[in-house]
Amino acid sequence: MTPAQFARSSKDDAVVAGVLVKKQSPFHLTAARCCVWQISTAWHVYCSQQAIPMATATTKLSSFTHAGLPAAGATDSSAASGPSSEVRGKVMLCCHVAGTSVGPAVCGETAKQVAIRLRDEHVDWLPVCDGERRVVGAIGDRDLALKVCGEGLAASQVPVEELMSQNFVTCTVAATFREAEELMIRGRTSRLIVIDEEGKLFGVISLTDVLHYSDPLSAARVARAIKDPDFRVRSSRPALNRF
Repeated sequence: MTPAQFARSSKDDAVVAGVLVKKQSPFHLTAARCCVWQISTAWHVYCSQQAIPMATATTKLSSFTHAGLPAAGATDSSAASGPSSEVRGKVMLCCHVAGTSVGPAVCGETAKQVAIRLRDEHVDWLPVCDGERRVVGAIGDRDLALKVCGEGLAASQVPVEELMSQNFVTCTVAATFREAEELMIRGRTSRLIVIDEEGKLFGVISLTDVLHYSDPLSAARVARAIKDPDFRVRSSRPALNRF
């Protein structure tokens, strides 16, 4: 790669990233980070071909920024609903990411009440809690469609306890965001229920949060594990020099 090729490639990626980042949505911000990631990769390839020391390459790359663009793997704290900038060192915790704006369904509510909640809150899934906010299940629009409409039950009479699923995954507020990603991968779930120190509901982390806060490679790994039934979960990455 010649200096002219690197400059042209970086300029094109920067222009695309600049357009994407203006959209201010989790999907477009993730795509913008991918463009910045490509700039970083191209720079290291160029430095290796020009025999530039890696330490020098990294130092120069850190000072090579495009105004308004998110760094590769960085997060946009302005779009977060919680205090995403408050991290322990450089480690993001689940309490910084979990959404807390939508309350849970409560034991004793009917299917009709839950359906109204889903419609009004513009969501398709809710955790179910008892009177002390302890998670006992989860219910989504699919449960309502299959178990109420599909069986011809009266939505105003069926309690949520008869419809909720026990198939949910939880983590604590002190868990790191990386640990949450691994739990989502192993549980093959797009939603992770976050509980506090007393075991009570704190919030929910969704696949959208992963796409928004995580780096592109990690986000793609989580999404593939959830959506691809043939995806094999590995405890560690395989060594590249083994065949």
